[in-house]
Amino acid sequence: MTSPSFASLASLLTAEPAESGVPSGSGVGASYAAGGVAETFPLAVLLADRLVVLVGGGRVAARRAAAFAGAGARIRVVAPELDPALAEILGERDEWVAREFILGDLTNAWLAHTATGDPAVDAEVAREAEWRHIFCVNAGDRDAGSAAVPARAVAETPTGRVQVAVDSRDPRRSVAVAKHVQGDLESGRAPIQSRRRHR
Repeated sequence: MTSPSFASLASLLTAEPAESGVPSGSGVGASYAAGGVAETFPLAVLLADRLVVLVGGGRVAARRAAAFAGAGARIRVVAPELDPALAEILGERDEWVAREFILGDLTNAWLAHTATGDPAVDAEVAREAEWRHIFCVNAGDRDAGSAAVPARAVAETPTGRVQVAVDSRDPRRSVAVAKHVQGDLESGRAPIQSRRRHR
């Protein structure tokens, strides 16, 4: 199967939904237009040596880029300007595209993250991601994306490291729960013995 040309991509993404096959307002919320709430599915992903594209160069992007880079991902940032904290994160194998987002910027990405502060631009990023079958985190509107970043904590225990991820649709509550579980694990109040059978 050959990759679509940039011209065909632009044509599809700017067409009316019925013509393009890309749902209007594409993202998690698009399938729940009747007012329901989309349930997320917890999933651990391996990002090492895989490209993550972040659109927007502010503080939110900096925090997420640090997490993605910590997981070994290659980073491409598309933004006219970079927050100093984000600039410090980018390494030799990472890329800064110093301009506004255009169609095609998600090429070769495994995951997209948009936090531009402009709902129209964030929606355009999510729309391209949906067309390319790339999961997209929309920091400005969770339900307009196809993925969400949970509250995370890492507990160092005598039997090894345990990662905790909590998603409750309430960011502050999720952070509080993650920290509570982290404390229980590190203090020994929670069971930490390895339960996996070794062959």
